Amino acid sequence: MNDTLKKLGVLVVIVVVAVFAWRRFRSDDSLRLPSPTPMPSVSGSAAVRATARPTTKTPTPQATTLTGDQAAVLAGINSARIDGGAGALATQAVLQKAAQEHANDLAANGAVSHTNSQGKTFAERLAGVGYTASYSAENLGVTSTNAPVDVLATWARTPEQRENMNDPRYRAVGIGVAKGKYQGQTAYFVVAIFGSTK
Repeated sequence: MNDTLKKLGVLVVIVVVAVFAWRRFRSDDSLRLPSPTPMPSVSGSAAVRATARPTTKTPTPQATTLTGDQAAVLAGINSARIDGGAGALATQAVLQKAAQEHANDLAANGAVSHTNSQGKTFAERLAGVGYTASYSAENLGVTSTNAPVDVLATWARTPEQRENMNDPRYRAVGIGVAKGKYQGQTAYFVVAIFGSTK
């Protein structure tokens, strides 16, 4: 009996150490693409993160004019970040351009993907607008309601998206919102791109 308990104790210690090591040493260098999670009425959302070494100076965050829907999404993100102690994000013109272009592409094609219709990945799309960052991430969402801000509730429930949204390393953001069709319904496609040049 004592040998069985000792063996069980050793097994529990090994499992705890393995889980701790995995969480401590997992790399942000890999793109993380979780399975789509339900959205209000229409389903589909995703998150991705990538890191890159800066090779060129990226413009500092600057004021960008946002539409009502974009501003509402940004306000929701910043509210969650402030509540969590991460601090508000500033919009940045190049991130705004990348986010809106991708939202338009998703809406035109009825898709939820980090790769656009021309086959360009998240990292390639950022490079295409001249953004080189120490850290970058993208959240995607689609909703069939009349309020694109509804995607925030799903992002808050999804670990990868919540982590991207609340990560204190990010200082800048771009928000894209576009109306299109998804699974035969009118829908809003929402893209949030987070970045930091340290």
